[in-house]
Amino acid sequence: MNQEIDNCGGEINFTDIDFDVIKEIGNIVLNSIMGEIGNFLDVSLNYSLPQVEIFDRKSFKSGIENTGWSCIIMLYISFTIDGTEVRGAIIINLTLNSLNELLRIIDKMEEDLYE
Repeated sequence: MNQEIDNCGGEINFTDIDFDVIKEIGNIVLNSIMGEIGNFLDVSLNYSLPQVEIFDRKSFKSGIENTGWSCIIMLYISFTIDGTEVRGAIIINLTLNSLNELLRIIDKMEEDLYE
């Protein structure tokens, strides 16, 4: 992967191929996560293909605030590819209705455990 990091500005330049690889990895990880959530909650889920955005620490908060997202699940991940450690986060944006439905299903599962 082509990474040119400017130590002063922290700028990372990715090629189109780099973004395609990242999107494909994101798609695989997202399918795994959403599949497990759906199986665990015994529900059918519909979701879109992942979008890739690069944030540095300074721009992350303003980047999230500018999206208008109100309910997000953030999953911090790390894995190794061919000896290279990859660390990052997966952000799942939920509508308020989706979040409420997810919490309702989890509450029902919890109630069923104690019956």
